[in-house]
Amino acid sequence: MNIPNEIICHILLFLKGIVSVNKKILRLSKTNIVWKYKYNKVFKPKLSINYYEEYKWTLLTKKHLRRYQASWTLGCVGKFKPIDYPKFLAAEHYDAIPDTI
Repeated sequence: MNIPNEIICHILLFLKGIVSVNKKILRLSKTNIVWKYKYNKVFKPKLSINYYEEYKWTLLTKKHLRRYQASWTLGCVGKFKPIDYPKFLAAEHYDAIPDTI
């Protein structure tokens, strides 16, 4: 039974995280149509070419900030190397993912 990719993406909107039933679903769960809504719901709305990677990056920066604040409070900061903003590749469009993988 082949369900169109667009319908699968709308189903994935309601699930938390990434679903890896098979490669097709995994690739569809990383598309912008799914992660744009999740990103804008949690963080401040922003334009991006890859919302999945942007979501991961924002979580990493929040975690890095929390670690720095905890180290600063305990008085053991040491060398602080800021993390650099990466260049993201464009996310796959759901039409570009073939039905049979």
